[in-house]
Amino acid sequence: MQKTLYILRHAKAEALAPGGEDHDRPLAERGFREASQLGKYMMGQHLWPEKILCSTATRTRQTWQQVQDVFPQTIPIHYEEKLYHASAPEIGRIIGYEADTISKLMVVGHNPGLHEICLRLAKDGDNKLRNQITMKFPTCSFVEVHFDGSWRDLGTADTALIRFITPDSL
Repeated sequence: MQKTLYILRHAKAEALAPGGEDHDRPLAERGFREASQLGKYMMGQHLWPEKILCSTATRTRQTWQQVQDVFPQTIPIHYEEKLYHASAPEIGRIIGYEADTISKLMVVGHNPGLHEICLRLAKDGDNKLRNQITMKFPTCSFVEVHFDGSWRDLGTADTALIRFITPDSL
C-alpha cells in the first residue's frame, strides 16, 4: 500500500523571552501568515493528511491550527511530546507506531530532527528538490514523500521525494 508522509516544520516563532521557556514560544506575525499561506496551498493541491502527529510546543500547535483553518473538516491530531526536539531516528520510531490503515500522515515538528529525516528520506525523486533540502530547511518548510509498505518500514523503504515547499516558493 502506498504511503504519503507530509513533514512540516513549524512556522516562524517569536524570539525566546528572557526567563521564558522555549517550549512555550508562540508564532510571530510572519509565522501566522506563512502557515495560513501554506494551508491555502495544501488545500488547492488536495494535500489532505488523514492524521497529524504534532509536537506539543506552542509554535507547532499554532502552525498546524493556521494550516487546518482553511480545510473543510477537522483532521484527527495526536499531540506527541516526544516530537519536541526529537532526532531523526526518534521521529522515525514515532511514525513507525502508526497503523497501516492510515495512508497519508503528517508530522509537525522542529529542526534539526525534521531536516535530518527529510535528508534521509529524499533517496529518490526530484534531484533539484533534494539539493534544495540539503542546503536549508527553513521555518514552515513542507515536504511530501511517497513509499510503498508499512509505516514501521519507513527507515528502510525506497522513498521518493515528491515536493519541497518553503514560504519563499509560494
